Amino acid sequence: MNSRFRSTIHWLGLCAPVLWGVMGSLCAAGEYVEGFDTNRPSWKLSYDATALKVLAHRRNTHVFYKGNASENVEVASTARLTGLRLEHSVPPSRLLEESVVSLWFRSSQKDARIAVRILFPYTVDPSSGNPLSTTVTGDKYTKVGTWQKLACKNLLSQVKEKLPRLRSYWANLGLRGEIDLREPYVETVFVDTQLPQGASEYFLDELTLNPIVTPSEQTGTQVVQTAGEMSQEIEFRLKRLYFQGVPLFPRFLPYHSEKVSDLSGMRLNVIWVPDYTDKTLLRELQENGLRATATPPRVTGPHGELLDESRASLAPFGPDTSSILFWNLGTRIPGAEENDLSAWAEQIRNADRHLKRPLMADVSSNEAAYSRILPMLGVSRHILHSSFGLKDYRNWLIERRNASHPGSFVWTWIQTEPVQAIADDRRAAYASEIVVEPEQIRLQTYAALSAGCRGIGFWTQSSLDDDSPGALERKLVIAQLCMELELLEPLLATGSLQTHVKFTANMPRGQSNSQLAIEFGHSSEATRKRSAQLNERDNELRRTRQLAQELEAAIIRTDYGLLLLPVWYGQGAQFVPGQMAANDAKIIVEGADESASAWEISTTGIRNLRRERVTGGVQIPLSEFDMTSAVILCTDPTIITKLREKVAMLQQRSAHVNIELGRAKLARVAEVDTRLHDLGYRQLDAAQLLAAAGRELDKAQASFERRSYDTSHDQSRRALQALRILQSSSWADAVRRLSSPVSSSHTLCYQTLPDHWQMVARLGNSPDPGGQNLLRSGDFEDFDTMVAEGWKHEQATIDGIRASAELYPRPRKGHYCLRLVAVPDTGKDAPTVVRERPVTVTSPSVNVHAGQLLYISGWIRMPAPSVGSLDGVMLYDSLTGPAGALRWHTKNDEWQPFSIIREARGSGPVNVTLTLSGMGEACFDELRIIPFDAGEHRLPQNAARLRTPANSRSNPLEFFKRLPGMGGRAATPASRTRPGNPD
Repeated sequence: MNSRFRSTIHWLGLCAPVLWGVMGSLCAAGEYVEGFDTNRPSWKLSYDATALKVLAHRRNTHVFYKGNASENVEVASTARLTGLRLEHSVPPSRLLEESVVSLWFRSSQKDARIAVRILFPYTVDPSSGNPLSTTVTGDKYTKVGTWQKLACKNLLSQVKEKLPRLRSYWANLGLRGEIDLREPYVETVFVDTQLPQGASEYFLDELTLNPIVTPSEQTGTQVVQTAGEMSQEIEFRLKRLYFQGVPLFPRFLPYHSEKVSDLSGMRLNVIWVPDYTDKTLLRELQENGLRATATPPRVTGPHGELLDESRASLAPFGPDTSSILFWNLGTRIPGAEENDLSAWAEQIRNADRHLKRPLMADVSSNEAAYSRILPMLGVSRHILHSSFGLKDYRNWLIERRNASHPGSFVWTWIQTEPVQAIADDRRAAYASEIVVEPEQIRLQTYAALSAGCRGIGFWTQSSLDDDSPGALERKLVIAQLCMELELLEPLLATGSLQTHVKFTANMPRGQSNSQLAIEFGHSSEATRKRSAQLNERDNELRRTRQLAQELEAAIIRTDYGLLLLPVWYGQGAQFVPGQMAANDAKIIVEGADESASAWEISTTGIRNLRRERVTGGVQIPLSEFDMTSAVILCTDPTIITKLREKVAMLQQRSAHVNIELGRAKLARVAEVDTRLHDLGYRQLDAAQLLAAAGRELDKAQASFERRSYDTSHDQSRRALQALRILQSSSWADAVRRLSSPVSSSHTLCYQTLPDHWQMVARLGNSPDPGGQNLLRSGDFEDFDTMVAEGWKHEQATIDGIRASAELYPRPRKGHYCLRLVAVPDTGKDAPTVVRERPVTVTSPSVNVHAGQLLYISGWIRMPAPSVGSLDGVMLYDSLTGPAGALRWHTKNDEWQPFSIIREARGSGPVNVTLTLSGMGEACFDELRIIPFDAGEHRLPQNAARLRTPANSRSNPLEFFKRLPGMGGRAATPASRTRPGNPD
């Protein structure tokens, strides 16, 4: 700002004579002039963004009254008549009889008038929560197209004339006593104008305030605190969020017209409303004990760009928005939008000066920069039904949290429904809907807590009251998790993640098929039984080996003691969770207070745990462990007393939700199991497992009616365990011959398994393509051929990394293979985390026809592991994109086959992408795309019994033996049992 003072100004604080009679001492007097000669615009614009668009806001060096430039604003109105306010602050100055404000003004329109806002610093206006103010007006602009001096004079006299109206206003508010009108001062100058439809232009120059009389500190004057500030409910203290003085852990979701009373009963505490001006909804939420988050408005320029606070401002938010706790600026914001977001944030802060609500947003990158703009930083990723595992997900969240400013408040969205594009594609093809299992929502939530997240949002794009498969389970598990988060809220809101420790547990002894009372009356059935028992033994050994890598506990230090969050990061649980229950879990905590007692906390009970001093720390035992748990080590018994009081409030509702969740899942699993039975792919012990789940739920109901809520909770858990055993064994059979669960778009979850077996039957009955490979240059033998056919190579410039893609003379077959490599650059420090993909190769597109089944296969060798990125080496097709990617991480110097089966919904081009996400080395060879003309498959979802028999022509599983990379023993109905999750 080019402000010129024509005498010395002494800035010491407010010191003005009392308006009536009592005189203070003047410190100094002078003149303030703003000439608008620098480059940065300084007038703020307030207007209705739906009726008016800013075409330009700048300093104009060609048209000015004095100096070198003027402020220039061009706007276009779509309404017949709309208002525009141009506002500029001035230094606080004592109000005197001789005070004059003037401005040189030029416009293409008439009906503009200058005005000044006068503030009374000792009086709060109850209707707005701001200091009481009044406006005095000055000259009106009449000389269209020429410069005219607009002045505002006799300011003190005009204020005196307004005194009766001010007192009348005060009385109408029902307030007693006199208004304190001492020491008023000039705060802001503005120009109000009414625009006709079409374009208008304004020039402003030489803003003057004379005399400037700075108040003195001798009077001790202080501007009153506003009502908005006094009623502020939400605030940060040392990076912790407090609501009404109590630590807050936000748990929220988007609003999709659900009953507000239902949302309150689910124990959420914040709802993301679609319209911040919806007073009815905001009031209803508050009446039900809920607060809101909402997306605020924004002021944009002629090209949709956000204007910074120096060029435009939002109207102040009124008391009707007080139930909004924090402002939500959006989801998946790209890193390149930092400047726009910063400008918008400044607009919001200036419009929300009195409630000072925090800003939140979910960003996709650039966390370090965004965490300086946003007090509440969201980092999120959808990992369900992909090859990105749950432990990778937790580590990814930690990686993103560490990338933000130290101590940042980080929160995340939890995926509660399938990726929208995949869901829409399946509906269009009449395929079974993908279902997110309730256990997957639980595991994601606890993984996020274990990563140090301080808030949880449950991402939904459909109503919780939707009638799609799994929708009721989603609603119930969110309610259960919110109750757990509410119980743990004081610990989570004040906690900081310390470390993760592995822990041990014993797998429950597997029930043999004879124990499940399966009867085999013939010798062939006896053979099946023996085969099933051998498979079960192999599966138990594999599960035991995996267990050591899947059990980890987060240790969180809180104001109340240590919080332990043991989590079972089941391999493959992002597709179908396994039984994931164990006995005699033991967690060793290093550095725990020897006098601290240990307690396992749940929403239905608190159990004292026997602690034992062992080498390395204190050992905490859990006799039964089911997916997740929460343990507190504390020395203050009053903490446990308070937790018991909270449990007493929650336990009845929690036990009831558990039973309802079990019954909803039992009904859905039984329906899918019937479809698998009709197709000939039912598990041998399915009926027994379904019956066992039903019996446990009946027991849970009986315990509930006896008010034995903790017992009811355990029985409901055992029912869900039985259902997970059935689901995971059915799924393991389907993926047994696949190189990855994502190799088939129908093995991403339990719900779609019937579609997978129908697809396998179609493959088995389709004509032999005779070795046709649509990707003719997939053998990587000739560089010129690859260039001619359209292979594409992309490399990212990453400081400290040298990357390349090349033909390499160590193939599996022929003379060359494709090699992707990224290594530390010579003499430079390589980044520990690689945020961009160093090298990517994309195949040429090949044309496919609707209804074709595509078999994509090849071989991979990894001479060096992939490091620096949790995504590793990826390969995916254009039909499913990165969500369906195969991933590899570990070193393997032997060639390994891989394969993908895809269904072409329509005719068009298809290609394959190979990418190295971190540093490392990967070689590919013999990449093929083989089409099978199996005929378009359009089965209504409810027509499960319209099947292709498994024994038509021949067993379709025999078909796999004819495909490259799909050798090995087929899983047949005779050998199916309960395997663990495959790698």
